[in-house]
Amino acid sequence: LLANLSSRTLAASLSLLASQATRIAQGHLESAVNVEGVDEVGRLGRAFEQMRVSLKARLEELNKLLHVSQAVAANLDVEAAIAPALEVTLGEHVVAARVMLVSEVKVDFVHGRDVKVAKGEHSEAFAYLDEVLFEWMRQQNLLTVANVSRARHLQEVVRGRPYPAALVALALRYENTYYGVFWVGYDQPRAFSDEELRFLETLAGHIAVAAANARLYATAEVGRKRLEAVLASVPEPVLVFDDQD
Repeated sequence: LLANLSSRTLAASLSLLASQATRIAQGHLESAVNVEGVDEVGRLGRAFEQMRVSLKARLEELNKLLHVSQAVAANLDVEAAIAPALEVTLGEHVVAARVMLVSEVKVDFVHGRDVKVAKGEHSEAFAYLDEVLFEWMRQQNLLTVANVSRARHLQEVVRGRPYPAALVALALRYENTYYGVFWVGYDQPRAFSDEELRFLETLAGHIAVAAANARLYATAEVGRKRLEAVLASVPEPVLVFDDQD
């Protein structure tokens, strides 16, 4: 009788695991795998649940990156192109996501005035860190500060001002050209995981591409406007020849 009852319980648990595996394979990742027990079946159920959670997180991350890459491809205006990249960082404990770029990425730039884009409830309060991180990241690719209050190299910068509890900054480079810095601030000290840093590095790559595209467009547009102004101011007819006459 006990053997019969045990086999039925085992068969029911295995049947539930099989159905959950089918759902995971079909992309249905919302329902948790609930298989209790301390035996092999229970451990298998917990492994299935960890796999479901990991796959769900990875799929959400890929969807975010797809949204960001579409924005980069669809916009020549740098602010519109990188805004989605900042928005997808605004998860739990993130209070600021900021980008500071060189001025040449804008068509109507004022010489020496850099371009800034920000998201997050405390992003404006932490804006003074842009210039500091912009200069620091010229010489490195990644900076992580798990606890800003204990970071000696930041104490003089943040003294008497509001500051994030933790931050991570990434240099924006494309084809060996430095375009600026992308950084994220948090409301509590944080140990950065490899997965989190990899995701932020991917976002930084998209932002760097957007900045490079915007700079190419700005350069071409400035040249076009300069030529247009020259032609408009010349009273005589203008003949243009190529190298083949």
